[in-house]
This record gives sequence, C-alpha cells and structure tokens, in this order.
Amino acid sequence: ITTLGLATAVPATAQGNAVLYYPYRRVAKRTGTGLRDIAASAGFPVGAAVTPSYFTDPNYAETLGREFRLMVTEEAMKFAETEPAQGVYTFCDADKVTQFAQANGMTMRGHNLVYSLELPAWLTTGNFSGAQAMAIMHDHINTVMSHFKGKVQYWDVVNEAVGGQGNGLAQSFWLQTIGPNYIDLA
Repeated sequence: ITTLGLATAVPATAQGNAVLYYPYRRVAKRTGTGLRDIAASAGFPVGAAVTPSYFTDPNYAETLGREFRLMVTEEAMKFAETEPAQGVYTFCDADKVTQFAQANGMTMRGHNLVYSLELPAWLTTGNFSGAQAMAIMHDHINTVMSHFKGKVQYWDVVNEAVGGQGNGLAQSFWLQTIGPNYIDLA
C-alpha cells in the first residue's frame, strides 16, 4: 500500500482545542549564541548525524536546531532504507530529516548513495551481471538525487571505498560485480 496523502479534520466542537504536532517541522528557538552561530562566524559548519525517530523528543529537536547548521542522516538515505525492494523507493525517514533541516535553515548532506554495507538482500543475492548492477546503481543514484533535488546540498556518492586489508579498495558487492571502475561510474 502506498499512501499518497493524509487528511485530518477537526470537529467544529473542538475549535481552539486542536493542536497539530509535526516534530519534523519544528523550528528551534535561536538566540544567536548557539554553537552553530559561533562556528559560522569562523566559516565552520558544525553538523550532526541524525536519526528521525529522536525528533519526537522536544529537547533533542530543540538542541539540534539551535546548535547545528549541517545535518546528515545516520541510516535513512542508505540503499537498503531508500530502495528496500528493486525499483520500490521509500523516502519517509529521509524526508523527515530534510524537512527539519529546511525548517531550521540548515544545510543537508546526503549520506550515502553507494556503499559496501547496508545493501538490501534483493541486491546482494540477486545474481546480477556487471551491466545489470551498473544499471541498478545508476537508477538508484538518479532516483534518490532527483527526489532530493534542491533540498540536499552535498552528497556522499561513494562511501568508504578505500580500505580494508592492505592499501586497495574495500571489498564490496559493487567491486565484485562491476569492478574497480564502479567508483568512476558512480
């Protein structure tokens, strides 16, 4: 089931007593003395990695909006979260973080598009050819970036590709299926 819209009606008898609570659009009170303001004068964007479920805590949301100027999602923009089934995208949690960032005048960093971890099982067990994996990767990147166009200013396109044992590329589905040029292709 895909919900495309949601409506709420307030009974006429409840006039003045209804409150709509939408924590992802909460605007933090700022005094100009928060960490984000002090660091901004030096040109340093102080940021935080965010999990949207914490927004329901008013202290968390208030502190985040007051003290930080740059936001990145912890998990909400990773492949398994945004494309849990092939060609089926969900942006709910990532949208919550992005909406909060917009409401509080924060810069949003997209994390991440191509990564060796947190890939959905349909991808890693799908027995795809290199050409198919490349097409999946490109579709994923284009779909996610198109969804967040104008809302996310920076992207971690390929994350943690170097490392592991020795000085080479980290082992990953992408490296094994497409080859080392997957980084350039991304």
